[in-house]
Amino acid sequence: MSKEQYDKIADEYSEMLNLTKRYVLTTTFKKIIGDVENKSVLDLGCGAGYFTRILATHKAKEVAGVDISPKLIQKAVDHENQDPLGIKYIIGNVFEVKIEKKFDLVTAAYLLNYSKTKQELFEMCSRIIGFLDSKGKFCALTTNPTLKPMKEFEYERRFVSVDKKSFFEDGDRIRCDVREKGKKPFEFISYYWSKETYEKCLKKAGFKMINWVEPIISKEGIDKYGKEYWEKYQRNSSSIGLICMK
Repeated sequence: MSKEQYDKIADEYSEMLNLTKRYVLTTTFKKIIGDVENKSVLDLGCGAGYFTRILATHKAKEVAGVDISPKLIQKAVDHENQDPLGIKYIIGNVFEVKIEKKFDLVTAAYLLNYSKTKQELFEMCSRIIGFLDSKGKFCALTTNPTLKPMKEFEYERRFVSVDKKSFFEDGDRIRCDVREKGKKPFEFISYYWSKETYEKCLKKAGFKMINWVEPIISKEGIDKYGKEYWEKYQRNSSSIGLICMK
């Protein structure tokens, strides 16, 4: 995770609502979190609060969001002030933030894939499980381990190997180029990890059950663009869901 990286692109990143975020990530996130009514939830790597607000609107009794970028947190706070949902936002690094409370659910939409090493991934998983109560659940969106580098833009974004490889392997840097119509283009770097590495780190941290959830294209997205439009995404999907039980 890089504070500098996201402070630099805070405006563009917070306004990002490309086709996959709108019609795939949102649907998949809602699927993996399940029923959150009357539950306490901690959203790690919350950014400007897009997914955090989904948790609040689904009647979670308590929602807190944490992010390393002060600029993104400020945007989340601004949104909360304009449309209050009772969300508490905290500026902090996942490895260092001090939160004494234990939560029913911890979520992380694109956080695990910012671990630069296997050790860092394990330490992140260890921190996450420490935020959960005894029967807590962890839900995440992360880079799909089946992702292959793209030559062309698809659905307003492209994932490429920084080292110009034709495939990804553990620890490789992935650059995401975002090109939404009518918006300023931007890019950011994350890291690739295989399914085996994710599972090994999660289990080592103490998670007992790990389920992968394939990305779900919303009915709205299919109705608007047709099934054929999404075939390329299904062949090389960039996202996947995770449900982990303590």
